Amino acid sequence: MISFRKKKDKRPAAGVDAQDGTAEPASTQTISTVINISPVELSTPQMKVLTKGLSFAPTNNTNHFETRRDLFRFYRNLHLKLWYSQKQPGDHISQQNFSDKGGAVVVWHYDKYIQEAHRQLQNNIYYTELPSNPLSTMKEQLDSLLTRVRDNGWINTAEYGFLSCEHPRLATFYMLPKVHKEPKDNPPGRPIVAANGTLTEPASQYIDYFLKPYVQSLPSYVKDTTDVLNKLNQVHDIPWDFMVTMDVETLYTNIDHSEGLRAVNHYLSDREGEVPPTGFFTGTN
Repeated sequence: MISFRKKKDKRPAAGVDAQDGTAEPASTQTISTVINISPVELSTPQMKVLTKGLSFAPTNNTNHFETRRDLFRFYRNLHLKLWYSQKQPGDHISQQNFSDKGGAVVVWHYDKYIQEAHRQLQNNIYYTELPSNPLSTMKEQLDSLLTRVRDNGWINTAEYGFLSCEHPRLATFYMLPKVHKEPKDNPPGRPIVAANGTLTEPASQYIDYFLKPYVQSLPSYVKDTTDVLNKLNQVHDIPWDFMVTMDVETLYTNIDHSEGLRAVNHYLSDREGEVPPTGFFTGTN
C-alpha cells in the first residue's frame, strides 16, 4: 500500500528573514513577491507594478482615432455653449430644414417661419389651444384602458408592455417649407408632428399592424412613386384623350374622424375571431 504525505512548506513565514529566521524590521514593505527594505516608501500601485517582474514594461495602446474624436466633440461642445451664451433675443434670423419635395436644404427666415406656424396653429378647425399639459391625464386614461383589456383577455402581457409608455414625451410640431408653391419667398409649410417617444406612438404601430393588410388590398392603394410608374406601364389603350392629376390640400387633417372610424370598423369587423374586438380600436368598447 502506497501512501502520500504532504511535504511541509519550508518557505519562511511572512515577516521572518529567509536566512536566519529573524523577524523583519517593522518598516519593511511586503506585497506578494516584492520586499522593500529601502528607506523610500513605495505606493501601493508601485508595489503592484513591481510584482509583475523586472522585465515588465507598460505598453501604450492609445487609440489615436478615438482620442481625436473625443477631443473634437469636446471642442465642438465648448463652441456651441459659447455661441449660445453670447446670443441675444432676436439674433435667430434663419431656420434650416429640408424642403417638402426633393430633399433640398432650405434656409428659411426665422420670423417668416414663426409667422407661418402661427397662421396654421391659429386655425380653430384643426387645432385647439389647451389650458394645460394633458399628458398625465392621458397617461392615466391609457393605463386604465390597457389594464381593462388585458384583464378581459383581449391582449396578452407582451402586448400590454408594448402599448404601455412609462415615460412619454410631448409631441413636437414643426414644418417643412413647400418651396414648389407660391409665394417663393415665403412658401407655406407642411405641418409635421414628431411623435417619437409619445404616448400614442406604440398604439399607432399596433393599429397599423392590423390595418395594413386591408389598406394594401384597396384598388386605390399606391405605395410610392415607383409603384405609380409601374401601374402606368401596365395601362394600355386609354379610352380618353388626356390624363389629369389633383391635389388634396391638408389631406390628413381634412379626414373626418367619424368617417374614418366607420371605415376602420367596416374592415376590422371581417376579422376571424375579432381579437382584440373592433370596438377596442374604434373606442366603442
